[in-house]
Amino acid sequence: MLWADGNRKQFRLQSPDSTGITFFNRLVETEEFNYARQFFIYLGGGVAVGDVNGDELPDLFFTGMQVPNALYIN
Repeated sequence: MLWADGNRKQFRLQSPDSTGITFFNRLVETEEFNYARQFFIYLGGGVAVGDVNGDELPDLFFTGMQVPNALYIN
């Protein structure tokens, strides 16, 4: 990935211990909830970045399909 300034940036996998983020969008197929009946399930949930509490730091909001959503305040 090249940024506008021409520098090459890369993402590195970080552990939950180093980030404090433990969200996992676990999917368990059932007779009613499966790919054959609802093909969208493997598209997953989503993630949003914004300043929820107004401290000018990015906060993360994860959505889950079968697990509760999670908000991580930076």
